[in-house]
Amino acid sequence: MSEASDSFQVRTGDADGCIGKLRAAGFKGVVFRGDSGWLTVVPYGDAANPLALNYSAEGLALSLGAPVLAYSCHEDFGWAFSLALPDGRSTSFACFENPFDEDSAGPDQGEGPSPDRSLLAEVLDVGHIVRFLQPPPAVPGEGGPAYGFARTLGFPEFIWLSPYHLAHDREDALRRGGEEIG
Repeated sequence: MSEASDSFQVRTGDADGCIGKLRAAGFKGVVFRGDSGWLTVVPYGDAANPLALNYSAEGLALSLGAPVLAYSCHEDFGWAFSLALPDGRSTSFACFENPFDEDSAGPDQGEGPSPDRSLLAEVLDVGHIVRFLQPPPAVPGEGGPAYGFARTLGFPEFIWLSPYHLAHDREDALRRGGEEIG
């Protein structure tokens, strides 16, 4: 089984304040604190359908008043992210390839090979991540651009972390330092 991860990364200098806002909004899930200015947030999925969520980067950015990056990595298929700012502006990047499709001409880069760098620069140092966004994209997988991107930015947690995983093994996230909310 390949690694698959889906989480929200909140850019904040006030993790306690963000967690308080999540609690006040009725959020249910797990958060991971870090010392790099990011707070990892993973909502619980429904037991019957762990991927059916009512959360989005845009909605979280608006309610938290902070930039939110939705991060997705599927080891065998590629990765993506979207960055949403509290004022409604957003940008995204996607690079996926179907390894089961022999006719695939190469990776699908969604909206294009490069997200809006000026918008990204409002939240992070683009110079540190630009190499992960350059075409042609690197082959997906451990050690590939998705992990390099997340490690370079300093996400507190991002591997094997998603609503699906929480629905099936919440204790693993808590053992890894996650805090339960709701």
